[in-house]
Amino acid sequence: MEKAKAFISVGHYPKRPGAVNNKFGLIEHQEARKIVDALFTEIIPPKTIFIYSLVNSLPLKEKVNFINSQATEGSIAIEIHFNACKPNQAQLKE
Repeated sequence: MEKAKAFISVGHYPKRPGAVNNKFGLIEHQEARKIVDALFTEIIPPKTIFIYSLVNSLPLKEKVNFINSQATEGSIAIEIHFNACKPNQAQLKE
């Protein structure tokens, strides 16, 4: 049986960068990319599973098509996103 695969993707791409915070210079695509990079360098043990990093400029539909063409039984797909709102709109729900 072929090993399961993990597909890890940044939730936006440079042409559609997601949420932008001009005050702090934060761009969703760049922040999500940092998380994906950390997964590969610090968290996921090497050679445990085949991992595809989809941090390129593929739109969502193309990412999904690629994952569907390469996935094996037990594979997972993770896409990193952040939400944004104005500070006075943020609420914690318990």
